Amino acid sequence: MKKCKILNNCRLIFLSAVVLSLTACAAVPVQPDVLAIGKQAAKAYQDKNWALAEKKYSYLISQSPNVAEIWFRLGNIYAYTNKPEKAITAYREAVVRQPAYGKAWHNLGLISLKQTTALYLEMLKNIKESSPLYAQVKQTADALIKILEQRRANSKAATKAKIDTQNMPETKKE
Repeated sequence: MKKCKILNNCRLIFLSAVVLSLTACAAVPVQPDVLAIGKQAAKAYQDKNWALAEKKYSYLISQSPNVAEIWFRLGNIYAYTNKPEKAITAYREAVVRQPAYGKAWHNLGLISLKQTTALYLEMLKNIKESSPLYAQVKQTADALIKILEQRRANSKAATKAKIDTQNMPETKKE
């Protein structure tokens, strides 16, 4: 119950930030339909209705292209729907607008790392073992795979630790 309230509060804060950003960036006052579409976009995103969320966030970008948070959300949608090129473009747009946007940089790096790993694996399939580059390509591919595996392991450990702490009984304050 407490987790639900926190998540809902976080979503409300995010939506408020998007609405405020839209207001601050617009040359004219934000139209009520833009505010309604912002709420619809956030709801579709929360419900993992990626097709609708993509449509709504794309519209919001057409109305306020300088809002990094909207680009970030669109990047996440593309990542969830296995459109890595579009995700990279959206994350790049987010960091151009807000260079210190750590989450966008992180996601951009992760998607790029996955694509680079796939590229090296593809190279291994197509380069002959007798090629002078084969050993170097294999070594790089193995290193990239190891990085991704370590990241997955760290992510699983962090998730487990978070779940473990959430299940701890609350202490009473005196």
